[in-house]
Amino acid sequence: MFDAIYDCIDANCGTLSGSEWLTCANASINFRGACKTQMDTCMADRAYGTGLCLDLWNCYMGCGTAECREACRTAASRDANTKLNNIFDCINTVCDPDLPDDQWNTCANTAIKAGGACRAVTNVCLEDRVYGTGTCNQLWECYMPCTDDTCWQTCVGAASKQAIELFQDVFDCIDGVCDSDVLDDDAWLTCANASINTGGVCKAKYDTCRNN
Repeated sequence: MFDAIYDCIDANCGTLSGSEWLTCANASINFRGACKTQMDTCMADRAYGTGLCLDLWNCYMGCGTAECREACRTAASRDANTKLNNIFDCINTVCDPDLPDDQWNTCANTAIKAGGACRAVTNVCLEDRVYGTGTCNQLWECYMPCTDDTCWQTCVGAASKQAIELFQDVFDCIDGVCDSDVLDDDAWLTCANASINTGGVCKAKYDTCRNN
């Protein structure tokens, strides 16, 4: 299995040397890399943890290094890793890996949003979790003042499955009206607030959440 990774890296980075080779090799085995499939096959032959896919997703997305991502995967179960890989496989099918980073990120974000080609497999991962008992109204009150991922994740972790679904319905509606890939933060916030206020297209979904 390791030989397959090395052969792939050699085919892609063989003409380079030193730090250039190392940079190329690391890029080739990471997400979007040319040798990602070989790396995944090798890493499947490993010991797994017990973490669920949502935990893996939150951990992995917060990483900035290959070592961090590997630690996240090691802590997660085989099933969780498979579910995460299914998301990445779907995104790579929809979004050309050779796109510039900003265009690829836009494509990937669109793919996992409501109506996106990879939304279903993303939901399978994000719903692999332990649920709390909090209502959607409690989730809203907790979530909105947050300013960092830890706070948001704590709020969501305390909510029931129904509460999270109702909460997501509001944001799916907002995403359909306010394009975060086009609007800057201030313009998006103005659009989002208008959509959930009286006369807004997302008012009904917002009210359903707040009355939960």
